[in-house]
Amino acid sequence: MSDKEDPRIEELGRRIREREEQQYAELLRPLDAAERNALADGVFAEIDAKSQEDRRAPVISIEQATKKSARRRFGMVAALLAAALGVAGVFAVLRKDAPAPMAAYSLSIEGGNQAQRGDPPPASDAVLRLDKASRLSLALRPDKPVSGAIAVRGYLVRDGHARPWEPPVIVGAGGVVRIEGTADALLGDIAEGAWIIVLMVGRPDTLPDDAELAKAAAAGSDLPGLSTHRVRFTFSRPRGSLDSNSESTEQIGFSGCASVRAGNECELGKDRTLRIFVPALASNAAIRVDGALLDKAGEQAHGGTRFAIQIPKDARKLEVMATQPSHLRPVALSFVAADVLPEALIEAEAARRRGDLEQASRLVGDVLDKGPVEAKRQALRQKARILLATPGRFDDAAALFREAISQDKKAGRISDELDDTFALAYGLVLEKRAFAEARTLLDETKPLLAACPEGEPKAAYYKGLIGIETGDLRAALGAFAIASEGAQRLGLDAYRSAVLEQEAEVLAVLGRYDEAAARHGQARALAEPFADACRRAQLASNAGWITLRAPGRTKDAKDELEAALALSRKGCPAGVGNVLINLALAKVELGQVQEARALLEEARRAGGWVQVKEWARMLEARIQLAEGHHKDAMTVFDALRADGERDLLPELVFEGSLGRAEALSAAGKRADARQAFIDASKALAAWEQRIPLGEGRGTFLLARQRGARLAVDFFLRSAEAGDEHAAREGMETARRYLSGFVQAFQWIDRVGALSDEVRKTWDEAVAAYRHERAVLEEKAAARGPGGGALETERAALRSALDHALSALGVQKDGNESAKLSAPDKDEVLFVAHPIRDGWAGFVMADGGRTMDARRLPGAAPSATHSAIANAWLAPFQSHLSKTRRVRFVLPTELLATDWHVLPFHEKPLVEHAEVVYSLDIGPRASVGSDVAKAVVIADPTEDLPGARESAGAVVSALESRGFRVVSLLGHAATYEAVRNAIEMPGVKLLHYAGHATFDGPDGFEASLRLARRGRFSVADVMTLSHVPDVVVLAGCETSRASHIDTKGEGLGIAQAFVLKGASAAIATPRPIGDTFAADATRLLYAEPVERAPGSALRAATRALHRQDPDGEWGALRLLAE
Repeated sequence: MSDKEDPRIEELGRRIREREEQQYAELLRPLDAAERNALADGVFAEIDAKSQEDRRAPVISIEQATKKSARRRFGMVAALLAAALGVAGVFAVLRKDAPAPMAAYSLSIEGGNQAQRGDPPPASDAVLRLDKASRLSLALRPDKPVSGAIAVRGYLVRDGHARPWEPPVIVGAGGVVRIEGTADALLGDIAEGAWIIVLMVGRPDTLPDDAELAKAAAAGSDLPGLSTHRVRFTFSRPRGSLDSNSESTEQIGFSGCASVRAGNECELGKDRTLRIFVPALASNAAIRVDGALLDKAGEQAHGGTRFAIQIPKDARKLEVMATQPSHLRPVALSFVAADVLPEALIEAEAARRRGDLEQASRLVGDVLDKGPVEAKRQALRQKARILLATPGRFDDAAALFREAISQDKKAGRISDELDDTFALAYGLVLEKRAFAEARTLLDETKPLLAACPEGEPKAAYYKGLIGIETGDLRAALGAFAIASEGAQRLGLDAYRSAVLEQEAEVLAVLGRYDEAAARHGQARALAEPFADACRRAQLASNAGWITLRAPGRTKDAKDELEAALALSRKGCPAGVGNVLINLALAKVELGQVQEARALLEEARRAGGWVQVKEWARMLEARIQLAEGHHKDAMTVFDALRADGERDLLPELVFEGSLGRAEALSAAGKRADARQAFIDASKALAAWEQRIPLGEGRGTFLLARQRGARLAVDFFLRSAEAGDEHAAREGMETARRYLSGFVQAFQWIDRVGALSDEVRKTWDEAVAAYRHERAVLEEKAAARGPGGGALETERAALRSALDHALSALGVQKDGNESAKLSAPDKDEVLFVAHPIRDGWAGFVMADGGRTMDARRLPGAAPSATHSAIANAWLAPFQSHLSKTRRVRFVLPTELLATDWHVLPFHEKPLVEHAEVVYSLDIGPRASVGSDVAKAVVIADPTEDLPGARESAGAVVSALESRGFRVVSLLGHAATYEAVRNAIEMPGVKLLHYAGHATFDGPDGFEASLRLARRGRFSVADVMTLSHVPDVVVLAGCETSRASHIDTKGEGLGIAQAFVLKGASAAIATPRPIGDTFAADATRLLYAEPVERAPGSALRAATRALHRQDPDGEWGALRLLAE
């Protein structure tokens, strides 16, 4: 019987229409599975009871815009049930009855940790926070039952681009549309970040074409005749997952096989030692060799225990099992004899490692011509590596690697396949700059990692290299952390040493010198047992280079570099030139000029890497300057600057400009020196823009700090000499350097937050820039000194630079063009900056009309408040005594002092004026909203009764002033709920009362503690779509900012909110008690803190001081833009 002849289907069609008219209650709730089955059974029972009646109802045809059923009758019944009963399975549903007017639809949302009913279009302003496991339910309900055909279209929108979205859809009676499931099932493999779901409901006959629909979705437009709804959400994956196997710490792992083959076969190395990792969650773990249970103590490893097992020569099998938990995969390895390689391949590998590529190639060629099959496979792998090390032969190497990977796969050589894949990825990253291709290649290794766990930390390491090369340094650090932990679990000490060394250099680039030195120390300790003389010399040299870049550590760097030089001279002559240059730099900084010159001459004789020549020129000019040969030094500096401008090398332009300024200043040519310092500042801003592209990352912070001290010192000395403009120029220079330092690494967050589509554009732009850079340098080297007549290549590099900056959304003139704000007429701006010897202090008052500049002594950490006030405030008392507000712009090493507490005219400064600690980044426009909203978060850990109690006063005060308040108290303050609340449109104020910490050496470790052991960190703040105008953080250390420019320890969470866009943040740099915080909160919200945070905080602070002059009254401070 055909589908059309089935009376049950025909009768079902009639009953569908009847139920659409009668079951209006369907609009109010979904049917669960039991109800759907019961309803279907009932419908078919009634149809069967009437099957003998000779009457036919018209069949309703339902077209499916997606997949067609292989069995037409089953597909027809399923489609009819979908329309009648709400069965998922179709997306665009067309019901071809007579068209009727489209009813208005409203959207209800359930997702993440919130449930809220949406309003009629425009859609609800909810922002859902989703990860792969989150459940999402969207229901579109008409305001009255809909008859006739309808169509639903969906799009996912990000960064102004819309792509079709085709999830499974439930269409209920009366036109109810439902979409339900996990975020993973509904959204697939989307990128992390902010997204918008756009749903459009309309009549199929009047629906615009797909291009017009996509355009409207991307633009946020509503089309006539369609009911359009939007759902905003942010999607994230577990931190540190890097799209790799995140189960590694929860699975049994092993290492030590010389080779891993398919079928769980292991070729043992010469020492026949296997390392087994058993996770801490495993219970009753047992390790057996040939069935015999081993009773062996292990050692602690990251997330579990590691066992080192010596395998007997006649052993055949190893098994590792645990009874709990059930998801642990057992390990079963069969030991097989290793293939014996021809002696020629062993000799070839040794030749390759010592750099004799010609000999290595000859030996491998012989095996490829005459060797047996397995030897030829191994020879092919070695030949690919030889070509990879040969300049200009990467494409040939890549072809051989791909052939080798194919042969590895056919031969079941899992570890070889992984190693060859990693080698190819390395070349794609560093030679071809094919970052997307390398990412894909690494992702494709995931199925192999369970069989060969050693591959997981290696894959993470290569992903870290991609992060470095594309400027995503946060991702690089995350990847290296995974690689280091994985290597530690499996006892891969040599590999972990290499990872830690890379991690140390990234940390040094970020200015985190103490942490970089610690990582490098770990790398040296791990490498020493197996390192040869050259490797030990290299490690010592790198340690000295890290220390040399850390301010105030020049003598330590000298000692480390002298030790490195001794090692290099003894066992690694190729690295001598590099060490000599670095040591000479340290000697110059220490004033040991004659010794520096001797080292420089030896470096020139030693030769070495190409960059040594440029460093030698810079060092020569600095030595000449120190010797008093100003004119000779200026000639070299001018040549450096010219070369940098010609070849688009911002580091050379800056060093040349700064050196010229120093030389002119030393020669007494102040007018020319002034312009040279201004030029150096501009060069630094240009250099800063190219840091994401890899230009001089390693020396940028060191150069910035040195340039700032020299420039501010020059302008202060000029002011002291009577130059009436110099004080203003000195203050402006200090402000630009201080505010620029805070913002210097925003590019890290910018790169890290790129969408997949924009990241692809950025990757391509970086690759193009690096390619054009390599072309220019190669041709310039071939032309010799001057490198003239290369305008075509330089134009191509400039074009690539412009494209890269555009892809990252960076303005070409950068921070240097930003206008600095003048103080209000009743405000004093106080700026301090380190100089050559001591400090420079600047004051601007009377709306910017009055200037004062003074040389100030160093502020000793042990100095009393009175001593600091006498040294730093007293010189400016004529300005401070008549102002309403004092705005301090200070480097972080001065922020440990409570400047608002310092005595001034026998009272705390805050008694005389409001005090603001400014980041000096300029005001930003706030987002307007019809209804002002506030978010109040209190006692997320449920152990601060004062925080919970004071929250009620905060809510009452805000509601009395017209705020709509979202309260998240106790366990309700989860990460998802907090983020969703902050990102609601129109949030003007955020109040947090709970525990806060500054745990790590990186400012990104500062965080607010939330419910369910959650935390909201600086990194989370920096990825918010927007932040409230005013933020009150009544938690410990919420404004702590350790010495970024001396120790590299980052920003506090309050600074992050201001940097992200808040106009003001009230916080504290130290721990505070619950009772004090509660009292301060009540006093603070007795004033209109949302409108005048400075005035409100001053009133609260004065009241607290009167109540308890010896208490914590000065703990809170106001941070502002």
